[in-house]
Amino acid sequence: MASVAIDSPLPHLDKFFDYLIPEKMLTEVSPGVRVRVKFHGRRVDGLVVAVSASSNHPKSLSEIEILVSGEPVLTDRVKNLVQVVASRTAGSFMDIAKVAIPPRHARAEKKTMTPHQTLGQKLETNLLAKFPGLLEHLELLKTGKGTNLVVDLPAHMLAEDWIAELISFTNGNLLAVLPDQFDCERLITKISPFQDSALISAHLSPELRYTQFLKTLRSKTNTVIGTRNAAFAPMNNPLAFLVLDDGDDLLTSLQVPYWNARDVLAWRADLEGVPLILVSRARSIEVSFLVESQWATAISVDRQYVRENSVKILTTGDDFDLSRDEYAKSARIPEKAFKSIQKGIAIGSVLIVTPRRGYLAVIACASCKEIVRCTNCQAPMAVEKTTKDRSCRRCGKLHMSLECENCGSAEIRAVAVGVERTVEEFGKAFPRNRVLQSNGDARLESIPTENCLVISTPGAEPIAEYSAAVILDAHTWLSRPDGNSRVKAIRQWMHAASLVKRSGEVVIVGNPDDYVIQSLVRWDPNSVGERILAERTQARLAPSARTAEVLGDNSALLELKDNLPNWTIAWGPVTRTGINLRGRTSALLVTAPKNKSDELVKYLRAWQVARSAKREAPTTIKIDPDDL
Repeated sequence: MASVAIDSPLPHLDKFFDYLIPEKMLTEVSPGVRVRVKFHGRRVDGLVVAVSASSNHPKSLSEIEILVSGEPVLTDRVKNLVQVVASRTAGSFMDIAKVAIPPRHARAEKKTMTPHQTLGQKLETNLLAKFPGLLEHLELLKTGKGTNLVVDLPAHMLAEDWIAELISFTNGNLLAVLPDQFDCERLITKISPFQDSALISAHLSPELRYTQFLKTLRSKTNTVIGTRNAAFAPMNNPLAFLVLDDGDDLLTSLQVPYWNARDVLAWRADLEGVPLILVSRARSIEVSFLVESQWATAISVDRQYVRENSVKILTTGDDFDLSRDEYAKSARIPEKAFKSIQKGIAIGSVLIVTPRRGYLAVIACASCKEIVRCTNCQAPMAVEKTTKDRSCRRCGKLHMSLECENCGSAEIRAVAVGVERTVEEFGKAFPRNRVLQSNGDARLESIPTENCLVISTPGAEPIAEYSAAVILDAHTWLSRPDGNSRVKAIRQWMHAASLVKRSGEVVIVGNPDDYVIQSLVRWDPNSVGERILAERTQARLAPSARTAEVLGDNSALLELKDNLPNWTIAWGPVTRTGINLRGRTSALLVTAPKNKSDELVKYLRAWQVARSAKREAPTTIKIDPDDL
């Protein structure tokens, strides 16, 4: 008899079902293999989670119809992790399992794989040695007595260089999760002369992705590098797990139940007794909580090293100052930034970072200054450069005209401009210099040797040594609606500033008195996360408490609110706006003390399952949402 998890989106079917194993499959069906079974008259995919001699099911059992593959793709360790993640995020087993296990590719299963091998000369521990006490902690890793670490990267220390030294020091035996494929490729390039590895990333072709998964599953490598989904890699006995820039949006799943790679590996670290190393230039709110609660030990270079190796940070005025500055007429930068670029471009390339993509990112009525919004979903309208496209970015509705709903005027003005318009502005301001653009759609991995201006969106900056950098529109970074915007801003600013030579300078355009900008000037990014953590703790919000956002129709959420346990606090429900709400027109925020975390998730999941069984309107549960 086999216990099978079936692939179904319905919450009340999130359980294991018993099936008989046909005699012809007795030697082939084992825990972890893929099968197809009949369920309510239709054939569905499933995973065998256990095999036993008998069943407690009172009725006769159906047989497994098809053994898709004899490869046991779901190991016991990954199964346990999937169950933990599902139970703590109010998700279903198969939703998580489908993320952990890539789609099958038959040709990949037939390939013969050679065992991993250590290649060439190892790296010196020059960077690791700059952190007081770090080498001692890493030596403990080799004995199986390591502790969870939070490592603060200083200026002019590239993450891939630091992680490469760590892999060399530990002889591999590391599972590293990085934000995107570009980070992964740079790291693999660094370690390839001395260490074989597997790359697990969604950007790979289906065959190559499954091949790399099987390489890990069959223990043909002891080093795994990958993006978000690699947190579930079936790796045996690693010395440590590692996450780079855990606050990056790319490390949070966009699908239900919206898990974060940091949380998955933290739970896996506790489950398997393997230390987790969190590396970043600025700690997220969640990592600040882990340090404060003593779950992890913070490791940093001393302040003397920071002072000697940090680039000079200059501040300049906000939009009000720009309106009075003659230097801002050709490009939206004040005099101080303009002169810094002039000085920098004479001796090297200059990096300009702007927070928005596109051309005219937000537009308003030129007459009454009212923001122009989509008539369908109320999202702010934008205008693209090449096509002058007037389609809404959110819902896609085409607007034949952009008349103001308030006063009827058809004249528009730019409220916020994107990277494409910024390229135009700087091209006019510096006509003798080449201007390059790098963004998520067209990312530059390197820049030419000639001096040039590089205009980039956050995270797309080409890795190079710049003579100067300018960070535009600081107020835009800090005014975004999600509660993590300030921590994200300081992390992205720190990354850009770290690419500037020690002899160069960075100018940030924004309010000089803002405490986030002052943290950048002092090169003290962790104070931002600590301050927001204190605010969250006082408000009884995550991460010092467990917070759930429940989406559904208003009547269902009101009923839920009336029946919540007395140890919870609820806000709302409030009405949601947008498209594709699918009946989830309201949102309810529920918090509970940290020691009631599991009880809150179980209660909400049971409520969701009961509604699903009654075929009532669907609901969505987000545990500790990043955009809180």
